Amino acid sequence: MTGDRWTTPADIVARVRRFWDDGRMLRAHLRGEPFTPVEVPLRGPTARDLGDDLAAAQAWVASVTRAGRAGSAYDLVVKDVGGRAIGRNRVPSRAVVARPEQAWHLL
Repeated sequence: MTGDRWTTPADIVARVRRFWDDGRMLRAHLRGEPFTPVEVPLRGPTARDLGDDLAAAQAWVASVTRAGRAGSAYDLVVKDVGGRAIGRNRVPSRAVVARPEQAWHLL
């Protein structure tokens, strides 16, 4: 299936949770250090995936976007995918937890 290898919202949460579980976030907070953003590279649809199953690609984009809760959980960085055959399409390429409030919201 096309989207089996794509990053899910649960994968994003798991990555942030690792930073919490290993103590990095709490230690930095207790020391008064600035929050270190957590960047999660996203595996998403390729140009070929868009051509093969556009509906699955659109559902993935919607899912990752919805889980970001309009920036309250994470911000998305997008990239252009596609070209001559299917046109240019913007898809999320990275989720960025840039503020501690976003991390707490996810956790």
